[in-house]
Amino acid sequence: DVVKDTDRRVFMRNYRTKTDDMKWAQNGIVATVINGEAVPVVHNRITDAGFDDLVLIPMGAHKVFVRSSVGDDAMAIVNSAK
Repeated sequence: DVVKDTDRRVFMRNYRTKTDDMKWAQNGIVATVINGEAVPVVHNRITDAGFDDLVLIPMGAHKVFVRSSVGDDAMAIVNSAK
């Protein structure tokens, strides 16, 4: 039996962060949904409280990414609610 030497290559994705992507991510916050609440239910409660421009993006498990639909800083919006 002859063992052939094969050329094995590993391709790595090359991702360069764009300025717009960084700004988008920096204006949002990661939050944890507690008590087993469904994301749409939590979003409805946030909207009912008067925060119409906040968007919840499910990230898996109990995490959501909270961002403003108009591009404002989500943390500033959350802090203004206190």
